[in-house]
Amino acid sequence: MKIFVGCSSRDIGNPVYNEIADKIGEFIASNGHALVFGGCSMGLMGRVYSKAKSGGAKVIATQAKVYADELEGVEAYDVKVLDTINDRKNCYKRCADVLVFIPGGIGTLDEFIDALETRRAGEHLCPMLIVNADGLYDGVLDTLDRMYKENLASYGTRELYHAVHTADEAIDFLNQIRV
Repeated sequence: MKIFVGCSSRDIGNPVYNEIADKIGEFIASNGHALVFGGCSMGLMGRVYSKAKSGGAKVIATQAKVYADELEGVEAYDVKVLDTINDRKNCYKRCADVLVFIPGGIGTLDEFIDALETRRAGEHLCPMLIVNADGLYDGVLDTLDRMYKENLASYGTRELYHAVHTADEAIDFLNQIRV
């Protein structure tokens, strides 16, 4: 299975976030899965990459030209440098079998919302998982739920993605996916 992991490219002091990145990377490698990611060796992204790569996982790096310098130090089976961020998002959705979003910043939030909308529109069928560690995404998830409760959108959010709080719950979810 090819697992896309969206997350922060910044070094994080929160040990809970670091543990999630490490466990997801180790899970990918130890189960013979491939990592699809943003092609950065820093931050949480670098932790996932390091654990997956050192465990023998195949790595597919997707990056937009504007951030191509972040590919420095990344060794991948396949490197895809795309013209725009939107091209990059479309690429990883085509490459991956499942989309996982762990703690991250604006880029990760953009990736999640884009994947949510394109899944709603039927442009991909990838299962989606968001790891809401330490309640980081509470506000986002509450806003999505409110949109549906107030009939501002046509689908129930829980039908399009799965939310968990820990790495172990994320791994349990990933173990249930069959592609």
